[in-house]
Amino acid sequence: MEPPILLSLINLIASPERYDGKQVAVEGFLSLELDGTYLFLHREDWEYGLFQNACWVSIRYGELTLERAKQLHHQYVRLEATFRREAVGHMGVQVNGTLCDVKKYDVCPRARDVSFPLLTTTDEPKDGAN
Repeated sequence: MEPPILLSLINLIASPERYDGKQVAVEGFLSLELDGTYLFLHREDWEYGLFQNACWVSIRYGELTLERAKQLHHQYVRLEATFRREAVGHMGVQVNGTLCDVKKYDVCPRARDVSFPLLTTTDEPKDGAN
């Protein structure tokens, strides 16, 4: 099996026909609600109900434990799934395709929580050098 295609949610939404039926890996803001599960481009898209910036996430009953769902809900996540371009969300909400047969759910680390050294050189100044 081929590895998933790593792409942005923007590319997936802009060119759904290109990725239809393919394994993809995308990141976004996950909302697990009773009335639907969506992967939004940004938290603000969820807050303002901007479904044009979202994909439906199809989760089979029992696929996630309650504990795991609580860890993922309202978090930025990376999903590896099969993309289907035809989709309609809950109550007929138009969305940009469905992420189904999800193989992997990972919470994305916050960049501010990851330490990036400013200097990567191992050269140390010599004694007396400025």
